[in-house]
Amino acid sequence: MPGDVVVYGFGVSRSVAMAEGVVERGEGGGLSLTPSGLVRVRIVRRSYASGEKLVVAVAADRIVTVIKLPKSPLSTQSSKSRASIERSIASYTESLRSTKAPDYWGQYMPHASDEVLLADYLAWCAKRLDVFRKKLEALDG
Repeated sequence: MPGDVVVYGFGVSRSVAMAEGVVERGEGGGLSLTPSGLVRVRIVRRSYASGEKLVVAVAADRIVTVIKLPKSPLSTQSSKSRASIERSIASYTESLRSTKAPDYWGQYMPHASDEVLLADYLAWCAKRLDVFRKKLEALDG
């Protein structure tokens, strides 16, 4: 059922790792399924730090539904992603306050004026900031 806490095994090299997740809700309130019938699971934490997908597709026969897992001192997948995304947002926000493009930026446009370099740099920072804000929105579901 959507919202159920599940665990499942996945391959890592020649080993098997475990992941904890929550079953995604699909359109109409039922299970969120891929066209091939796999169940979409939002990852909470993994036993290995493999992969960065927040939502994965898992075969129904690989999922074990649990009533409640004990609290874990390990950070969740979303908290790690959130911290990384928030650091990037803070960095690009700070970069947008720049009054001069970094020295290395001129390597890509050797004949450009300082104003053109700054405008190009700020436009790039704004695009990157938008990308990370969208990632944060996706993380929040």
